[in-house]
Amino acid sequence: NYYQETGRAGRDSEPAHCLLFFSRGDIPKIRYFIDMMPDETERTIAIEKLNKVVEYAEHAVCRRRRLLGFFGEDYQEDNCRTCDICTGVVEISDITRDARIIMSAISRTGQRFGAGHICDIVSGADTKKVRELKHNEIKTFGAGKNRNKQHWRFIVNELLAQKMLIQEGHPYPILKLTPKGSDVLYGKNEASAIRDKLSQKPNTVQKHFLLVMTRLCSKNSVS
Repeated sequence: NYYQETGRAGRDSEPAHCLLFFSRGDIPKIRYFIDMMPDETERTIAIEKLNKVVEYAEHAVCRRRRLLGFFGEDYQEDNCRTCDICTGVVEISDITRDARIIMSAISRTGQRFGAGHICDIVSGADTKKVRELKHNEIKTFGAGKNRNKQHWRFIVNELLAQKMLIQEGHPYPILKLTPKGSDVLYGKNEASAIRDKLSQKPNTVQKHFLLVMTRLCSKNSVS
């Protein structure tokens, strides 16, 4: 797995460069093979692992913190000074407006609904549930209709990863704001996320690789 790969790269306490190639276009292919697994328990575990890898690759959270957190370790440093997030290698987008749209919808509906319904509200989906609950009458209904539902699910997942939102309840988890999320909603803070270019232009992987390696070499004065 990736944890073992990075461990081998950084043996003897020496620094090492690890590059993870990721594209959302690979997810359906992997899900296809997972769905072919005969054992339901194995499928569930495989899907959970896939989701963890996607979260690790997509979200603007310190890589070291997420990696160690997966194994139950609480990494306290604000900046690990080594990963692409903390060193600014990746491009970061301001998602404050989108974050506030999602959070406003959650707040205006009493923090009692799951991600799917919240995304339906902000994208202006004319569903039976939205109509019956009169959520098509709240201010944030359709506020994000210029973006598709996949985009809004990404925003929700990003806010969960950054602990601006939490999920409570099982098997139908609902979204709730954390104090950190409330600060963003009420203008005391901002939100950001990795700018995902590869999912839009899969043919740019090689160019992105060269860009990353050039920045790393320049930073370490390698000619």
